[in-house]
Amino acid sequence: MIFNLIYTSTRSESFFENNIESILNTSVENNQSKNITGLLAYHDDKFIQILEGDEETVNALFDIISADQRHCFIQKVFEGYSPERHFPDWAMAFKKITEQEYDVLKGMLPLNFKLIKSHTLIKDSKHSPIFAILKQFLAGA
Repeated sequence: MIFNLIYTSTRSESFFENNIESILNTSVENNQSKNITGLLAYHDDKFIQILEGDEETVNALFDIISADQRHCFIQKVFEGYSPERHFPDWAMAFKKITEQEYDVLKGMLPLNFKLIKSHTLIKDSKHSPIFAILKQFLAGA
């Protein structure tokens, strides 16, 4: 089973869009060495990221991400397991999405998952439409 974690965040005022390339390069290198795959979707000043891999490794990475001052209002919105990776070929895929796409994704999160504990939403990702939509957005890149 593969552990999946999705979070949303907002970039801080000190973050500039040209920082994304640097973040992606570092993420790909680090994630490959830790066997983490996933996707970073970005619109304007908002992020949605999926991380997938070993639960302990993904949670350790999320702790590092949570402490990063380049973004704020970090909220874990999903964690759960799937039988396989959704983004097996991507140490960190990236997709700049439209405002409408972001609204669709953000709007789905509280509606499609059952709240299990404070700020954490858990559901088997195999049946979650958000993964299919993110894959579709990525395919349109």
